[in-house]
Amino acid sequence: MKRVRNEFAKLSGVSEAKDIRSALKELNLENCYDQTFLGYVMSEALRLSPPAALTTMMAFEKDTKLGSKLIVKAGESILVNMVGLHRNTA
Repeated sequence: MKRVRNEFAKLSGVSEAKDIRSALKELNLENCYDQTFLGYVMSEALRLSPPAALTTMMAFEKDTKLGSKLIVKAGESILVNMVGLHRNTA
């Protein structure tokens, strides 16, 4: 967080905590485009804690074999665990 604060302070021209609070009130989308490290932090936070932890898909119109063991029948829902997908250490 220190790098994010430093980046924000550099781009906004403020240095003290109380000045940063007042500068946050003027923060908008255009200001955020220049916040490179903040973008990295946000991307990582969303990767580790996605807003949609589980999602379903019905993408198969006919029976389909996935890999060597999994067979998905036509019209069946598939549940994708987004949290587990982004934390797989294998």
